[in-house]
Amino acid sequence: MSCINYCNDPLLQYTVESCGEYSNGGIESFVIFACGFEPVNPSSGVEIQAIIDAGNAVKISGVKVGIPAASPITQDSPTSCGVSRTTNFDRTATIYDANLNATNNAFWNSANTNTFGAVLFFNCDANDAFYVNPPSGVSVQVSPLIPDTNTEFRRYEGQLSWRHINVPQLVAKAIIT
Repeated sequence: MSCINYCNDPLLQYTVESCGEYSNGGIESFVIFACGFEPVNPSSGVEIQAIIDAGNAVKISGVKVGIPAASPITQDSPTSCGVSRTTNFDRTATIYDANLNATNNAFWNSANTNTFGAVLFFNCDANDAFYVNPPSGVSVQVSPLIPDTNTEFRRYEGQLSWRHINVPQLVAKAIIT
């Protein structure tokens, strides 16, 4: 018996990176956008800078950010002999921010109670960025971490969370100040 493909989605092309052209990980900064102020072109530095200048987005720099594997959300098969289907993914970005000060306390306190429309993550060593614009927005869960010794940085740690079936969109890195 053949499997049933309810969506009838065609298989798309897949390409292999050329030898030595793999990109390193690491996200050096990100821009978080208020709901309703997501960029039309996330590769446009002019557009993104205008949104920041208008007070509808904030660039966070000097941080360590990663995007771990997503957690699939599955549904039972609608048929007796079928397998569970992935219907969505819970996704996160981890944040390590050693810029602990009173101004940033206020920022993270405000961010923790808001939902954001989109996030643009800037990769360290690549000329591209990851753009996240989920239908239900992005939430923030960040808190200060004060080590009990003087051999570690005081810092904020936490995550950005969103739900989306698609992986973050890879876009050309926008140049902003």
